Amino acid sequence: YGYHFTQWNDGDTNNPRYVVVTRDSTFIAQFDYNQYSISLDAENNTYGTVGGAGSYNYLTEQAITATPNHGYHFSMWNDGDTNNPRIITLTQDTSFTAFFVPNQYTLTVIAMEHGTTSGSGNYDYGDTVIIQAFPDEHYHFTRWNDNNTDNPRECRIEEDKTYSAFFAIDTHSVQVTSNDIVRGMVESNGTQFVYGTPCTVTATAYTGYTFVGWSNGVTANPYTFAVISDVELMALFVES
Repeated sequence: YGYHFTQWNDGDTNNPRYVVVTRDSTFIAQFDYNQYSISLDAENNTYGTVGGAGSYNYLTEQAITATPNHGYHFSMWNDGDTNNPRIITLTQDTSFTAFFVPNQYTLTVIAMEHGTTSGSGNYDYGDTVIIQAFPDEHYHFTRWNDNNTDNPRECRIEEDKTYSAFFAIDTHSVQVTSNDIVRGMVESNGTQFVYGTPCTVTATAYTGYTFVGWSNGVTANPYTFAVISDVELMALFVES
């Protein structure tokens, strides 16, 4: 087993062979190794490649290898063997398939202050994950640590990665007007205010007119209030 007849010592290749005996004769049969093939395949060629396929003599010890592509690792051969490289002793034609699986990577999503995040976990190489930042009340998301401002945001998993979300306190606008610019003027100590900070508005009536209150019903003048939303105020003036 594992060998085949090639020829007799006189070059004749007939087997069996018929000989007419006319004298003493010696014949020597010559044999050679059978050749057997190793066929190799990768379950998915985008995951990895294989090496060592070919035709080899009987009882040759041949190494076969499975080389994963970036982001993957070798799992096993189709017969359950996990050796890589693996030595095959040739006794017959043989086929092997290499199986590869994606690496797993850790995605860490952190809220620095004044908010929460979602999306942390362990994922396979090549996965697409949605991460999102959720600001606390009266705060807003500004950016991720890599300065990306998308929220929610798609992330492709290719390595261990950490994303940090940054938040800032809300700001609001204050707009102050007069019901008639010929009757009086209005002033405020600003137009943009961080949430919760005080704004002071003042109404000054021109001669012949009197300030009677603000459009929200408040009559204080100057009028100071905490800014917790966008505000539009009108000073109301009447003839004296």
